[in-house]
This record gives sequence, C-alpha cells and structure tokens, in this order.
Amino acid sequence: MAGRKYRFVLSIDGNDVRALYNWGLALSFRAQLIADIGPEAAFDADKVFLAAVDKFDSVYAPDALFRWGAVLQQRSRLRPSKQLRESEAATAGYKTI
Repeated sequence: MAGRKYRFVLSIDGNDVRALYNWGLALSFRAQLIADIGPEAAFDADKVFLAAVDKFDSVYAPDALFRWGAVLQQRSRLRPSKQLRESEAATAGYKTI
C-alpha cells in the first residue's frame, strides 16, 4: 500500500527526495520483517532489501547514506544461510561442496 502512494508521488515529482527516502525506509522495515520469518524467507527478504537499496541509492543525503549502509548490513546477515548458497549455486549451475 505504501509503495503505491510513494510511486504516485514520484509520478508527480520524480525528484522528491523525501518520497524516495521514506519508500526506502518502508521497504527496509518490510524486508526485516520477512527476514525474521527465518532462513526459508531469505530469498524474498533479499529481493526487498535490494529494492530498498535502490531507493536509498537515488537519494544523496547523509541520512540516506546511513540507511543505505544499514540495509546492506542487514542484507549481509542473510548470506550465511547454506540454503541460500545452494540456491545461488543451482541457479549458476555450480555444485556446492
């Protein structure tokens, strides 16, 4: 729901920094909720974290850079999952050891 509102605001003013920043915040909070489900939700959480990174990457402000780094840190916590490594390897055509 929030994403639709932010998308609408950005359709009016594509350079609205507050809309991009707040959309990134909403996505990062949503990604964290998905990640809290457990390792089985890591792939879905990763996609939402990347969407948040994309929003923060479009905003050049100190707060956005801080949040951008925080989201990348949260995203890095998803990586140790063996299940995620295996799914990436299968997608790339590699075998895990």
